[in-house]
Amino acid sequence: MGHILWIGPRESDVAGLEPVISASTTIFGSNSGNNRSYSKDIGIRVDHNQPDCLPDPYCNEKVAEWIAQYPDLEILYYNSIYSSGLLPRYQERVIGRNDLALLKLLDGKSGARKLAAKYIPIVPYQQVDNITQLRNAVPELSQGTGYILQENHASGGAGTHVIQKDNFEEIVAAFHPEKSYFVSPYIERSVSVNIHCILFDDEIVIFPGSIQLVKVANAKVIYMGADFITYQDLSPAAREDIKRCGEKFCSVLHKMGYRGVLGIDSLLVDQHAYFLEANPRFQASTCLLNKALLDKKLPSIQELHLAAFNGVDGAKFRGLERIQVPYSMAVYTAENWNKHIKCFACLPQAEAADFVPDGYDPLEPVREGAHLFHVIFQTNLCGINPDGALWIYENLYDIEDSFSAAIYARDPLYIKVSLLNQGVQFSQNAKWYLEKHGEIRRAVFSAADITILDGLQVNCPSEVKFVTLSPWRIDLSDAGDLKLYYRNTEISAVAIDMADPYIKQFTKFGIPFQSISFWATDRLRIHHTISCVFKKSDRGCRFCEIPKQDTVCSLADIYEVIDFYLDHADSFRHFLIGGGSEPLDQEACRITKIAKYIRSKSNKPIYLMCLPPKDLSVLKQWYDAGITEIAFNLELFDRVAAKQFMPGKGQIPLNQYLSALEAATSLWGKTGNVRTLFIAGLERTESLLQGIEAVASRGIVPILSIFRALYGTEMGDIVPPSNNWLVSLFYNGEDICRRYHLHLGPSCSACQNNTLSLPFDMLS
Repeated sequence: MGHILWIGPRESDVAGLEPVISASTTIFGSNSGNNRSYSKDIGIRVDHNQPDCLPDPYCNEKVAEWIAQYPDLEILYYNSIYSSGLLPRYQERVIGRNDLALLKLLDGKSGARKLAAKYIPIVPYQQVDNITQLRNAVPELSQGTGYILQENHASGGAGTHVIQKDNFEEIVAAFHPEKSYFVSPYIERSVSVNIHCILFDDEIVIFPGSIQLVKVANAKVIYMGADFITYQDLSPAAREDIKRCGEKFCSVLHKMGYRGVLGIDSLLVDQHAYFLEANPRFQASTCLLNKALLDKKLPSIQELHLAAFNGVDGAKFRGLERIQVPYSMAVYTAENWNKHIKCFACLPQAEAADFVPDGYDPLEPVREGAHLFHVIFQTNLCGINPDGALWIYENLYDIEDSFSAAIYARDPLYIKVSLLNQGVQFSQNAKWYLEKHGEIRRAVFSAADITILDGLQVNCPSEVKFVTLSPWRIDLSDAGDLKLYYRNTEISAVAIDMADPYIKQFTKFGIPFQSISFWATDRLRIHHTISCVFKKSDRGCRFCEIPKQDTVCSLADIYEVIDFYLDHADSFRHFLIGGGSEPLDQEACRITKIAKYIRSKSNKPIYLMCLPPKDLSVLKQWYDAGITEIAFNLELFDRVAAKQFMPGKGQIPLNQYLSALEAATSLWGKTGNVRTLFIAGLERTESLLQGIEAVASRGIVPILSIFRALYGTEMGDIVPPSNNWLVSLFYNGEDICRRYHLHLGPSCSACQNNTLSLPFDMLS
């Protein structure tokens, strides 16, 4: 093999392939050594999804220069369909190229879909060539149904739009009369996947796939990367269906003479694969697959591609189908990144990232949609939610859209959702300021409790995954006071709850106060036990960070702590009894004694959170003991999901919860004093809304706690819900509650700090 010139989008596409690739001419690159970068030469980063992103004259000029250096030069294209722009004298140097007519057939969505439809399931579509055809193709828009509109020749999300009722006329106005389009149904509960295939003379090798990171923003579908790690979390049946469809389509192309690398995009819906399009070229995610191959000193995809054209026995590569690809990639463009690249230097080692600039300079001008850089991670970036759709870590990207516009408009719901979900960073100046005034209280879920917008209290995580990329920052203003900023725009003055000065004290029996009590916002939490019966039997909740403990605290310890706080820190509004869990019979008796003791010393309200008792007569004991509010937290209404994520607690029957809750309303009423909490993000939306309906219809207030993946837990890599889903859930939940003259709880605005709820005076 002689010297090979690579022509394609990025210099990094051939990173580590120096023994194979001698030089590169790319759209993006360093423009140094053996790379020539078009964007560098013209002084602006271009949109590589546009047809003129790497002009033929430029390629011909650079080919001539490389031939002068390497007379035996051969040329390998990222997408060899563009090789047709080379001068005739250079055409004979192109290697690894299929028949151009076949490439053109596959390059357009029309030809590929028509061919695939004969053999495998495809996403339904309709070709439209004018506005009249477009209007006729989307008759259901009046009912709010969405559609995808795609140009026949487009990639990377370019030329792809989501049509909905509110933007239909806008998209029609931009309809290009000389372009061909395709209309498909917009299936929200779906996941886009990509697989690499290599077609040899005697073998078809299909590699493990990746989840395509795509997001809809401003009616556009934006490609934002790939995740091979999450692909392995798909069910075996789903992965097998994707592979089976790929093999069938590849077999058809194989008979047509196609060889080498091929990418296939499919849409996964209810565990079934539906063909979207074929990519007769290398993929944006090829670099991740290559990284895994090179880690094991195996041939790269480029080498395998060339081997397929050279008649190499493909059977020897059969085992490559089982290679593990422990990488994911976030791609940043001018559409999804507004922060400085130095943010990535702050990522913790657990999220170790490889920054790949491809010549990016933050000071150079960029065109709309231009590729900036990408980052390779050794952790997942996305997850498949219970509805079968994709959730991506919100902090990974920074998109200006309607959600961010609502934050700039100071909408309390959008601000709270974003803070709860994305967390906040503290500037060094803010940290120094706070150190002078004490210690930030480490609130529940590794968070800080803050107050903004004249009374909105929010529990903001500061240690969750990718929090260093959060758009939220607390900093000192020029006036020397603390402010909350969103993308460097001041949103609100901020007050931060400081640490309990007594938390490090010990009882006379040597039990730390922090094991028994937790003073947060306006409540003093008293743990009736510091252990968990489910943890002890290795059936603890998979998302819980409470360690297995054998420590026992006596009632005397608990009483001592209660007395101390009543004597030294009486400013809290109410007590909360809750924490761990004990066997139900033991728990009930202990709670009664604690409540009676509190009531003997104080008239403050007492809120109880515990497991639902089997013996409902205990409710009257608790009521008589002075408990004023009560909650039995279902957490997951779907009991299959409950058993999956809560192996111990999930075994408690649904009827036991509902019976206890309903019985409680006969004592505490149906005006908000009886509650149950649901975790938002671990069960299907339909099931969660059914749960809200089931309890609200009984006069029980539902509380929504957003799932938060915590470091060190079994579910530490589960992706939290999307911001937009949470906003939608809030409105749907509120609508259900209002039918029964309730609101999403709790009613106490301070206790709402870590829940999907708003103070009643902020509700519209």
